[in-house]
Amino acid sequence: ALTPEQSMTFQSLLERRLKFEPLQYIVGQWDFHYLTGLKIRKPMLCPRPETEELVELVLADIDRLIQQENIHPDEGRKIRVLDVGCGTGAIGIAIVHRYPKHVQVVALDVLPEAVDLSNENADTLLSGLIGGNG
Repeated sequence: ALTPEQSMTFQSLLERRLKFEPLQYIVGQWDFHYLTGLKIRKPMLCPRPETEELVELVLADIDRLIQQENIHPDEGRKIRVLDVGCGTGAIGIAIVHRYPKHVQVVALDVLPEAVDLSNENADTLLSGLIGGNG
């Protein structure tokens, strides 16, 4: 049985969903392309499965560039990626997650809260790979 407080919380969450609010906003985080716990907040768009497909296409291009250009991380050369309208940072973070030593991602957004969220997600999800949002 739920406590009265738990019951009120559940009712509140249920009411939000009945108003068709995306689950990502209700939960406050979502898994995205091998990343667990990407934080999601309004007004940023929620990453979708199609966005993961886009990331896969970009990663395939990066694979080709690494092979064609014979890019080695110890040489200091990196592939540069520009993420315009970064929102949650999901795309750029997923790319750096796969290639932390091969790419440099610059993520931009006109909304300060998007830049803050993107940096927060990068700090959380990439800290073990590159020591922060580098």
